[in-house]
Parts: sequence; structure tokens; C-alpha cells
Amino acid sequence: ERRRETAMSYSDYDEDIESVHSEGLTASKVVEESVSKEYKQKRSNFTALWKTWETKSLRHGARHTIFNVDGTRYKGEWDSGKRHGHGIQIYKSGNKYEGDWQDNKRHGLGAYWVISEDGRLRLQFKGQWENDKRGVSALCEKRKCR
Repeated sequence: ERRRETAMSYSDYDEDIESVHSEGLTASKVVEESVSKEYKQKRSNFTALWKTWETKSLRHGARHTIFNVDGTRYKGEWDSGKRHGHGIQIYKSGNKYEGDWQDNKRHGLGAYWVISEDGRLRLQFKGQWENDKRGVSALCEKRKCR
């Protein structure tokens, strides 16, 4: 039976070739057309590799420390590639912010530490942040904040 199927497929092929020649097409044009149809079909479902990698690398959810080329590092939550939620940012200078983020800006409850002359972190501000700016703080009421 297998030989019959093979023989049938060969005869089908011969009939196709005869019909191609009678229509004035060459075998190379038929192959070219079928390949181009197949290519176009695959191309319509194709996603560029860099787009796939970009999507996979998009920061979303809780992440381990992310090091930036400017010397800062961030560990915390992300949403659509932006710092969003709770996180810790350590700046190139060594200063540190720990608190809430919204759309890549310090927003909500947070604390900011600065490096003192002896190399230790000193709490400079603890309180509400809004749109990357410090708000009123109980700590600032007791001490004079800059």
C-alpha cells in the first residue's frame, strides 16, 4: 500500500507539472510563487526578535537589584518599566531613599538618608513625598531640614 501511495503522489506530481507547462508557467516560477506566499504568511505572524526581547526585559513586579549605568541601583517593585510600589534606591553618592514610588517618582511615605563625613548614613528626611518632592515631616519639625 505504501508503494501505491508513493506512486500516486508521483503521478499527481506529473499531472501538476503538465498543467503548469500548459499554462505557460515554468517550474521555477511556481516554486517562487509558493515560496513567496509561504514567506508572506510567515511574515504576517512574525514578531521581530528585538521586540520579543524588549517585552521579556520589561521590568514588571518585584525585582532584585537593578544596576543603572549612571551608578544608581534600585531594588523593588516595577510596573511597565517604571519604579512603582515599594523600593530602595541607592544613589551614586551613597545617599539612599527607601519608600514608595509612583510612575518612577518618589511618592508616598519614604525616608531619605545622606552619607555623613564619617561615611555612615544619617537620616535626613522621613515623611510624605509627592511627585518626587519632600512634603511636611514630623522629623523636620523637630530638626531643621535643608
